[in-house]
Amino acid sequence: MPEGNQKLHPLENIRGVGPKIAESLSILGILQVEDAVFHLPYKYEDRTQLISIGDAPYEVPLLIEGEIVKSTVVFRGKRMLITEIFDGTGRLTMRMFHFAMAQHKTLKEGYKIRCFGVIRHGPKGKEMIHPQYRVFAKDEEIGMENSLTPVYPSTSGLQQGRLRKIIQEALIYCQQNKLLKESWTMDKENDFADLLSALAFIHNPPTETDLEMLRSGQHPAQRKLIKEELEELEQALNDKNLLEVADALTDILYVTYGAGHSFGINLDVCFEEVQRSNMSKLDEDGKPIYNEYGKVMKGPNFSKPNLKQFI
Repeated sequence: MPEGNQKLHPLENIRGVGPKIAESLSILGILQVEDAVFHLPYKYEDRTQLISIGDAPYEVPLLIEGEIVKSTVVFRGKRMLITEIFDGTGRLTMRMFHFAMAQHKTLKEGYKIRCFGVIRHGPKGKEMIHPQYRVFAKDEEIGMENSLTPVYPSTSGLQQGRLRKIIQEALIYCQQNKLLKESWTMDKENDFADLLSALAFIHNPPTETDLEMLRSGQHPAQRKLIKEELEELEQALNDKNLLEVADALTDILYVTYGAGHSFGINLDVCFEEVQRSNMSKLDEDGKPIYNEYGKVMKGPNFSKPNLKQFI
């Protein structure tokens, strides 16, 4: 990353990250604090407003809230935890197939519950299967999210909530330690003062942000990240600084892979296909064919890369 290195800013500097969590993060390529803020979302969820159960549409991710009317464990071929929820406009069933009895004990009748998930047609009407939920007392006031909720590429044993918290702590750490704070050129498309500001926006986009633009990877903050890293590479090449070249190329990989996730593109398989195509340029003896200017030409077995199969 532009500032610091693994020795200066290890993951354990982030509150809540111990050896076990650090090991899980390393699977995602997150080895230091700066890596965490470059771990970009591949989609966003809107949890900023509640939808009444009566008006809630089917097959759309949304947030509902109501009172727990009943919660029971039933055996119908397999064990299920069934929770009935009522909000004054309608009823909804929360159905769970994988649960611990401790979860059942928290779903007390008369308590409030807030669920985020997709409503489907169930035997008794509207139902959610394994939504994300939070239970709280009837007289307890809990706030609403004030920004869109990012969803990140993750790995086994690392839930989204934990990963989001780690990335938020990493943003705070970078702010406090003045990492990624180099100023850059501001223009009509970009009004972020520095790289960290753009990253903070991508991890916490306000509710009024164009969600489709974010999902497509076309938001100015996302596009600026790639442009910034290319400019850093150009500067490093001009300075003939091999260390900075390596740093800039690594940053480009991070940002590029993040953009790939935003588009839903698996860049690993795309790279393998392009590599296969490039190797098909060789001649029958497996050697490159050069023209008079030293450019590698296409051999008799050449075939274009077929990236359409991955889109």
